[in-house]
Amino acid sequence: MEEQNRQSSFFLTKMNLVRHHGMPDEYTFATLIKASSCSTALEQGRQIHSNAIKFNCGVDTYNEIEHYTCLVDGLGQAGCVHEAEKLIASIQFEDTGSMYRSLLGACRLKGDTETRTRVATKPLKLEPSESSTYVLLSNVYAAFKQWSEVADARRTMKMKNVKKMQGLVGLM
Repeated sequence: MEEQNRQSSFFLTKMNLVRHHGMPDEYTFATLIKASSCSTALEQGRQIHSNAIKFNCGVDTYNEIEHYTCLVDGLGQAGCVHEAEKLIASIQFEDTGSMYRSLLGACRLKGDTETRTRVATKPLKLEPSESSTYVLLSNVYAAFKQWSEVADARRTMKMKNVKKMQGLVGLM
Protein backbone atom coordinates (compact mmCIF):
# COMPACT_ATOMS: atom_id res chain seq x y z
CA MET A 1 0.00 0.00 0.00
CA GLU A 2 2.89 2.34 0.82
CA GLU A 3 4.31 1.73 -2.67
CA GLN A 4 0.95 2.65 -4.24
CA ASN A 5 0.79 5.86 -2.20
CA ARG A 6 4.35 6.74 -3.23
CA GLN A 7 3.54 6.10 -6.91
CA SER A 8 0.33 8.12 -6.71
CA SER A 9 2.18 11.01 -5.09
CA PHE A 10 4.89 10.87 -7.78
CA PHE A 11 2.23 10.77 -10.47
CA LEU A 12 0.32 13.77 -9.12
CA THR A 13 3.55 15.78 -8.74
CA LYS A 14 4.49 15.08 -12.35
CA MET A 15 1.01 15.97 -13.59
CA ASN A 16 1.18 19.33 -11.80
CA LEU A 17 4.57 20.02 -13.40
CA VAL A 18 3.12 19.22 -16.81
CA ARG A 19 0.15 21.54 -16.24
CA HIS A 20 2.38 24.46 -15.25
CA HIS A 21 5.30 23.99 -17.66
CA GLY A 22 3.71 23.04 -20.94
CA MET A 23 3.71 20.06 -23.25
CA PRO A 24 5.62 16.97 -22.11
CA ASP A 25 7.65 14.92 -24.56
CA GLU A 26 7.12 11.22 -25.37
CA TYR A 27 9.46 10.13 -22.55
CA THR A 28 7.52 12.13 -19.98
CA PHE A 29 4.29 10.52 -21.20
CA ALA A 30 5.81 7.03 -20.86
CA THR A 31 7.03 7.83 -17.34
CA LEU A 32 3.64 9.22 -16.32
CA ILE A 33 1.80 6.20 -17.72
CA LYS A 34 4.14 3.86 -15.85
CA ALA A 35 3.80 5.87 -12.63
CA SER A 36 0.02 5.61 -12.83
CA SER A 37 0.11 1.81 -12.75
CA CYS A 38 -1.36 1.54 -9.27
CA SER A 39 -5.12 1.13 -9.25
CA THR A 40 -5.76 4.51 -7.64
CA ALA A 41 -4.21 6.32 -10.60
CA LEU A 42 -5.17 3.93 -13.39
CA GLU A 43 -7.81 6.24 -14.88
CA GLN A 44 -5.26 9.06 -14.99
CA GLY A 45 -2.90 6.70 -16.84
CA ARG A 46 -5.58 6.10 -19.45
CA GLN A 47 -6.08 9.84 -19.81
CA ILE A 48 -2.35 10.42 -20.19
CA HIS A 49 -2.19 7.75 -22.88
CA SER A 50 -5.11 9.39 -24.71
CA ASN A 51 -3.37 12.76 -24.48
CA ALA A 52 -0.13 11.29 -25.81
CA ILE A 53 -2.04 10.11 -28.87
CA LYS A 54 -4.04 13.35 -29.17
CA PHE A 55 -0.93 15.55 -29.00
CA ASN A 56 1.07 13.28 -31.31
CA CYS A 57 3.72 12.47 -28.69
CA GLY A 58 5.33 9.15 -29.31
CA VAL A 59 4.51 9.19 -33.00
CA ASP A 60 7.49 7.01 -33.80
CA THR A 61 6.81 3.32 -33.42
CA TYR A 62 9.24 2.73 -30.55
CA ASN A 63 7.64 5.32 -28.26
CA GLU A 64 4.12 4.28 -29.22
CA ILE A 65 4.97 0.68 -28.33
CA GLU A 66 6.50 1.89 -25.06
CA HIS A 67 3.32 3.82 -24.19
CA TYR A 68 1.11 0.81 -24.89
CA THR A 69 3.42 -1.52 -22.98
CA CYS A 70 3.29 0.81 -19.97
CA LEU A 71 -0.49 0.91 -20.18
CA VAL A 72 -0.70 -2.90 -20.47
CA ASP A 73 1.58 -3.17 -17.44
CA GLY A 74 -0.50 -0.69 -15.46
CA LEU A 75 -3.76 -2.44 -16.30
CA GLY A 76 -2.25 -5.79 -15.34
CA GLN A 77 -0.89 -4.55 -12.02
CA ALA A 78 -4.27 -3.04 -11.21
CA GLY A 79 -5.88 -6.44 -11.77
CA CYS A 80 -7.44 -5.62 -15.14
CA VAL A 81 -5.75 -8.53 -16.94
CA HIS A 82 -8.59 -9.08 -19.43
CA GLU A 83 -8.71 -5.38 -20.28
CA ALA A 84 -4.93 -5.42 -20.85
CA GLU A 85 -5.32 -8.36 -23.22
CA LYS A 86 -8.10 -6.53 -25.11
CA LEU A 87 -5.87 -3.46 -25.39
CA ILE A 88 -3.12 -5.53 -27.04
CA ALA A 89 -5.68 -6.97 -29.47
CA SER A 90 -6.96 -3.49 -30.34
CA ILE A 91 -3.71 -1.75 -31.23
CA GLN A 92 -3.22 -0.64 -34.82
CA PHE A 93 0.35 -1.88 -35.24
CA GLU A 94 2.02 -5.23 -34.69
CA ASP A 95 2.05 -6.29 -31.06
CA THR A 96 5.37 -7.01 -29.37
CA GLY A 97 6.85 -9.52 -26.99
CA SER A 98 7.24 -6.81 -24.35
CA MET A 99 3.48 -6.30 -24.22
CA TYR A 100 2.87 -10.01 -23.74
CA ARG A 101 5.65 -10.26 -21.14
CA SER A 102 3.91 -7.49 -19.19
CA LEU A 103 0.63 -9.38 -19.51
CA LEU A 104 2.23 -12.67 -18.40
CA GLY A 105 3.77 -10.94 -15.39
CA ALA A 106 0.31 -9.68 -14.45
CA CYS A 107 -1.12 -13.18 -14.87
CA ARG A 108 1.48 -14.48 -12.43
CA LEU A 109 0.81 -11.63 -10.00
CA LYS A 110 -2.98 -12.00 -10.14
CA GLY A 111 -3.13 -15.81 -10.45
CA ASP A 112 -4.91 -15.69 -13.81
CA THR A 113 -4.28 -19.14 -15.30
CA GLU A 114 -6.85 -18.78 -18.08
CA THR A 115 -5.24 -15.74 -19.70
CA ARG A 116 -1.77 -17.10 -19.01
CA THR A 117 -2.58 -20.30 -20.91
CA ARG A 118 -3.96 -18.32 -23.84
CA VAL A 119 -1.00 -15.95 -24.22
CA ALA A 120 1.98 -17.96 -22.92
CA THR A 121 3.50 -18.76 -26.31
CA LYS A 122 2.81 -15.43 -28.03
CA PRO A 123 5.99 -13.62 -26.91
CA LEU A 124 8.04 -16.67 -27.96
CA LYS A 125 6.57 -16.50 -31.46
CA LEU A 126 7.23 -12.76 -31.71
CA GLU A 127 10.74 -12.77 -30.22
CA PRO A 128 12.06 -16.37 -30.16
CA SER A 129 15.58 -15.44 -29.05
CA GLU A 130 14.56 -13.10 -26.20
CA SER A 131 15.91 -14.76 -23.04
CA SER A 132 13.71 -12.80 -20.65
CA THR A 133 10.62 -14.46 -22.13
CA TYR A 134 11.88 -17.94 -21.26
CA VAL A 135 12.87 -16.82 -17.76
CA LEU A 136 9.47 -15.18 -17.22
CA LEU A 137 7.60 -18.23 -18.54
CA SER A 138 9.63 -20.48 -16.27
CA ASN A 139 8.81 -18.23 -13.29
CA VAL A 140 5.13 -18.06 -14.23
CA TYR A 141 4.89 -21.84 -14.53
CA ALA A 142 6.71 -22.22 -11.19
CA ALA A 143 4.26 -19.83 -9.52
CA PHE A 144 1.44 -22.15 -10.63
CA LYS A 145 3.47 -25.26 -9.60
CA GLN A 146 3.57 -26.56 -13.17
CA TRP A 147 6.99 -28.16 -12.89
CA SER A 148 6.94 -30.04 -16.19
CA GLU A 149 6.29 -26.75 -18.03
CA VAL A 150 9.16 -25.13 -16.07
CA ALA A 151 11.45 -27.92 -17.27
CA ASP A 152 10.11 -27.58 -20.84
CA ALA A 153 10.76 -23.82 -20.91
CA ARG A 154 14.31 -24.29 -19.64
CA ARG A 155 14.93 -27.21 -22.01
CA THR A 156 13.66 -25.20 -24.99
CA MET A 157 15.87 -22.28 -24.01
CA LYS A 158 18.89 -24.57 -23.85
CA MET A 159 17.98 -26.38 -27.07
CA LYS A 160 17.65 -23.07 -28.97
CA ASN A 161 20.91 -21.88 -27.40
CA VAL A 162 19.25 -18.79 -25.93
CA LYS A 163 21.53 -17.30 -23.28
CA LYS A 164 20.14 -15.55 -20.23
CA MET A 165 21.56 -12.06 -19.83
CA GLN A 166 23.16 -11.42 -16.45
CA GLY A 167 21.06 -9.27 -14.14
CA LEU A 168 17.99 -9.36 -16.36
CA VAL A 169 16.03 -11.68 -14.05
CA GLY A 170 16.01 -9.03 -11.34
CA LEU A 171 14.27 -6.61 -13.68
CA MET A 172 11.33 -8.89 -14.45
